[in-house]
Amino acid sequence: MLFLHVEENPSIAKMFVFMGHVVRAEEVPEKLRRLAVSVDTIAFCQNWVREGQKDKSIREGDVLSLSNMYWCAIHGIMEQYALRPEILLPKPCVDDRHAAKCQRISLFHGNRFIKEKNNAG
Repeated sequence: MLFLHVEENPSIAKMFVFMGHVVRAEEVPEKLRRLAVSVDTIAFCQNWVREGQKDKSIREGDVLSLSNMYWCAIHGIMEQYALRPEILLPKPCVDDRHAAKCQRISLFHGNRFIKEKNNAG
């Protein structure tokens, strides 16, 4: 769903670039930097990873590490889209009933974080 919103409003991708700058830039006031850092998207994504591990759509492994990988993929895609909007964004799942699971599968599968069916035991 996020990618659909970005296609409709490309400034969302630019906000990812801006927030990354705010977190790292020394010239940004400390109060603003702390506010930006307080948005813990990696912790938020951990719930998706746990759910995916329960339903076997995401392989077993360290939840924090997998959540970090997921968020870095999203952030990286947003930064690239802000710089090169001609690169198509990933398309979301067409089945709304399973959209969250489909998003997890598509991103984690692309990075081999999904549990392989032939290795399921």
